[in-house]
Parts: sequence; structure tokens; C-alpha cells
Amino acid sequence: MSEQNAIPTVTVTDTEPRRTIAIAIDSSKYSAHAFQFALDNYLKPTDYVALINVQQYQSTVHKARSPPADTATPMEESYDILEKYSKILKAKHYEYKEVFIHPNEISVKESVVRAVATLKADALIIGSRGEAATRSALGSVSDYCAHYCQCPVLIARPNEEDSEAGLTAA
Repeated sequence: MSEQNAIPTVTVTDTEPRRTIAIAIDSSKYSAHAFQFALDNYLKPTDYVALINVQQYQSTVHKARSPPADTATPMEESYDILEKYSKILKAKHYEYKEVFIHPNEISVKESVVRAVATLKADALIIGSRGEAATRSALGSVSDYCAHYCQCPVLIARPNEEDSEAGLTAA
């Protein structure tokens, strides 16, 4: 075989840039579904995962009322949520970061968008309750993120069977 007709050899290297994938989580079954979807269908072993938990802003009217004694504080609830999902990522050998946000007078949706921008995330994965059509006047967090995040947003919406049967937490 002459050198003119030789097939060039291509050396494959691991030069693929590492992705930062943000996953917005809360205590809902919809977040559990989105997290599991990310594990099963989206995340690569080399990804760096940022778990984002934003606690709902409570107005001073709500702060004035004392919560029932048996309920966790927002910070304790957030810690528990982040710990639950972090354990799963650690067991699967992902590198990850926990991001807890307690916004001061800004919405959850704005907080998620700001966190994704600060992290310079390559993608955001977020759950959806499937109510965007009925809540369009108010707006939903996933819809807002889809419009305002400067990266691709994957909205992991449960299929009809999962919605009717009830989702189970991860």
C-alpha cells in the first residue's frame, strides 16, 4: 500500500472538557424524579455535579408566627435534603458541591438562575410538577429557568403513569 492511500491513524485522547451540571432539588417527589433521571440518563462519570437547594423566602408576617415545635428549620431541612442526595453521588463516585441558598426577598426561581450563572453550569436539570399550563399566570420555577438560564435546561417531567401512580423518592 502506498503512502498516498494509507489510512491516517487518529489518536483518541480524553480531551473532552469536564461539564458542570447543576441539579435543583427540594423535598418533593418531583425533585427526586429529576435527580434519578439525571443519574440514569444524563450524567457522565466525569461530570462535576452542583446540588442546588433554595429555601422559600418567608415574609416577616410568616416569620412572626412560630413554627410548630416538631418541624425542622429551613436550614435543617436544606441540610437533610443536600445530605440525602450527596450520599448517592458519593456512592457513585461523582465529584459534587452542595449549594444552599436562603434568598433575601428574591424568589426561588431567580435564586436558581443566579446560582447556575455563578457556577457557570453547562446545564441545569430541574423537576416539574407538570402544572406549567395552569400556573402560567404565576409562572413556575422550571419555566422561569428555561427562559432565563444561560445554559441548556432539562426539565424532567414525570410521565403520566408516574404521575398517576405517585412518584417515589430516591
